[in-house]
Formats: sequence, C-alpha cells, structure tokens
Amino acid sequence: MAEEGAAVDTRGEGLRVARNSAFLSGGAVVGLGLGFVSTILVTDTLGEDYGLLIGAQRFVGFFLVIASFGLHPLLVRRLAARRDEPGELFGTVIFLRALLGAFFAFLVPTVAAVAGYLPDARWVLLGFVAIEFLGVFADSYVALCEGYERMARVALVPLVRSLTTFVGVVAVTLSGAGLAAILGVYLLGQLVRLGFAAALAHGALPRMQVRLRRDRVRPLLSEAGWFVAVGLSSSALASLAVVGLARLAGPGETARYGAALNFVDLVVMAPLLVQRALLPAFSRLQASGGAAGLANGGLRIVPALLIPAGAGLAVLADPVLALYPSGQFGEAAPVLRVLALGLLFLGPSYVSGTYLTGSGRLRTLFVVNVVAAGVEALLLLALVPSLGAPGAAWAAVTAFAAASGIQLLAIRGEGVEIPWAPLLRVGLASAGMAALVYPFRELPLPVAVAVGVVGYAALLWLLTPRDSLERRLLEQGVAPWRSR
Repeated sequence: MAEEGAAVDTRGEGLRVARNSAFLSGGAVVGLGLGFVSTILVTDTLGEDYGLLIGAQRFVGFFLVIASFGLHPLLVRRLAARRDEPGELFGTVIFLRALLGAFFAFLVPTVAAVAGYLPDARWVLLGFVAIEFLGVFADSYVALCEGYERMARVALVPLVRSLTTFVGVVAVTLSGAGLAAILGVYLLGQLVRLGFAAALAHGALPRMQVRLRRDRVRPLLSEAGWFVAVGLSSSALASLAVVGLARLAGPGETARYGAALNFVDLVVMAPLLVQRALLPAFSRLQASGGAAGLANGGLRIVPALLIPAGAGLAVLADPVLALYPSGQFGEAAPVLRVLALGLLFLGPSYVSGTYLTGSGRLRTLFVVNVVAAGVEALLLLALVPSLGAPGAAWAAVTAFAAASGIQLLAIRGEGVEIPWAPLLRVGLASAGMAALVYPFRELPLPVAVAVGVVGYAALLWLLTPRDSLERRLLEQGVAPWRSR
C-alpha cells in the first residue's frame, strides 16, 4: 500500500495538475488534429524535399537553446514560486532574449557554412532561423501564463497557430507550390502565435508593468547556465538522428525517417502537455516534500498512455503509414516499428526529467543527456552508413533507453518511489493488446484502433488491484458512458 499512499497524500495537487492538463489537452485536441493533417500533407507534397525541410528544422533546433537560454523553465519556476515581481522579471527576460536571439541568428548560418551542411538549401535554414527567433518571444508570453497556471489561455495559443498553419498548408497543397511556400506558411503561423500569446498574457496580468532591471541580467544569466547546458544536451538528443541522416545518408533516408517520426511525435504530444503542467507543481511542492509523491503518480499515468501506444504503432505500422495519400512512404514501416519501441522509455523519461528540472537537479539531468547523446552519436556512425533510416531509429531508441534508466536511478536517489509493479502491469496489458490487435491489422485502421483501446482498458482493469490509481482512473473514464 505504500505506493498508493504517495498518490493519496498529494491528491489535491494531483487534481490540480489533472485540471491544468485537461485545459491544455482540450485546446490541443483540435490543434493536434489540424497539425497532424498539416504534417501529413506537407510530407506527402514535398516527398524527398521533406528531408531538406526536417534536416534544416532539426539543425536549427539544436542551436535554439542559444536564443531561449533556458529562460522558459526558469521563468515558469520563478513565477510559480512567486519569488519575483513579474513585470521586472519578464522585462529582463525579454531584453535577454533579444540579445541572445541576435547571436543565434548569426551563429546558425555561420556554423552551417563552416560545416558544409545542406549547402543547396541554406535558405531553408535561414527561414527556420526567422521562425524560431520569433518563437522565443512567443514562448516568453506563454511562460508567463504557465507560471501563473493560466492553462486555459495557454491552450489557445497552439490552437490558433495550428489553425493558421492548416489553412495555409491546404492552400499550398491545392496550388501545387513547393518548399518555399510551406516555409512561408510556417513563418505566418509563428507570427500569429506571437501576437495572440502577447494578447492573452496581457489579459491575464493587465496591471503588470514591464520594465528592465539591468542589475538582474547577470544573476539571471548565471542561474540560467545549467538550463542552457540541459537545453543543449536535450537538443542534441532530439536532433542527432535527423542531422546524422542528413549528413551521412542524404535527404531520401531523412525523409523516410521523418515520415515515421511524425506519428511518434503525434503520440507524445499528450504526455508533453502533462509535463508542462507538472513543472510548476514540482517547483511549488519542493519545499513541502510533496513533489516525490506527485512524481510517483506521474510515473504510473504517463507510461500507461505511451507504452500501449507504442505497442499499437509497432503492430499497425503498415496501415498507419498508408495514411500518406501518395503511398510513397510504405517503406518506412521498419523505421516506425523501431521508433515505437522508444515509447516504452519516453514516459518515465518525461516524468523523471521534469522532476529533476523542477527540483533544480539540472547538473544530473545534463550528465544524463550527455551520456545518452554520446551513445546515440556512436551508434549513428556505426549503423547509418549500412542501415540508413532504421539504423538511426535503433540509435535513437537506445539513447532513449539509456536516458530513462539513468533518470529513474537519479530520482530514486532523491526519494521518489519507482512504481515497478504498476509499470509491469501496463507492459503486460500492452503486450496482450498487441496480440489482440494483430489479427485485425488488415481491417480499416479505426477498427483496429478501437479493438486496441477496448482490449487494453479491459486487460489493465483485470490486472490492477481494486483500489489502485489506474483502476480509479479507468472507472472515471467509463463513468460518462455508463450514465448514458
């Protein structure tokens, strides 16, 4: 019963996190649907050129931490803990981001020129530099709302951007325009996001007086140092596979990998929303000692979403990739199956990484990311020349597994009880679900997905104790259907 006690002790905070996650998820459902359709259309329309697009995007993303400089989580943590006057803190952060963004805009094309990266698509790199430069300012306004846990407002920002981008992508697809037009649509979506986020933040704190405190610049930069280190190492983990493929195998293999990665990215969006809701809660609860109990609950819920999703993607890789209208990415099925295995490890990694960030254990998180990135880099060099995109997928999944394992050991040392028994139950239920879905894989995809959802819920119900957290959540999930 010890593992249940931790959840009960923090039930109030858990409900608060659940409410904030629900706000974020509510806005994200439509946004994710629009974004997913947009991504499918862009990937299918560009074909091999999609390798150039994602190669440029991930390369720029690696350097994005220079512009963001860890100021987003720092701003959220400080505002959540109510340690600073918001107008002074926000004004100083905006000033720093303007300076750092200018350096970022200079650094990316310079490094690309020196390294000879994508020499024929340098303009695509510059386009993403402009997009991300605007994005760091939008993130500042979003962080302001997150720090005060105005999650209903936060949820609207990606929704508006997704709608703008979707309309633009449909127009480009119908017109037959190419890569330059797609890049223009992304830039327009970021401009709309910036303006809307600024308006919502002003509405949330209308009396906030934004002003620069020059004496706060150096302390903020100093405190943000570890956030930058963590951001760089995290960016390396996120970018290495794509950048390595672009350099070692060319745009064709990169597009193949990206076509599979699109579906994994879609699945992990829901846990990422929970992660955003957990960060201010972890920051606020450290002093009272309640963060460890909340982390225990997170380690039970987030993997319970991702592990069955990974099993389902692995079994249904072929019909899932058939969603691309042209059918040109069917050969990416082996890549998707391997990447789906990574979802076994991403759930624990998201929760434990957020806990380490919220508790200020950034040095530990940096070491974890460096080790995992080193493992991934070595495997990319060994596997990509001979295997191409599947080799990159194996390298990425191995890195995920290494990072997740080390992070779990780290938070266990901080007093977080790891719920091994619930994780095992989720794994067994997911394996059983995969076996149930396999005979239905040739049927229409919605039928197979419905079999998987019902089968997983039933198996998890049978495997979990009556008073468990998972059983209570399942009961809440089916309660609206029982009342009809």
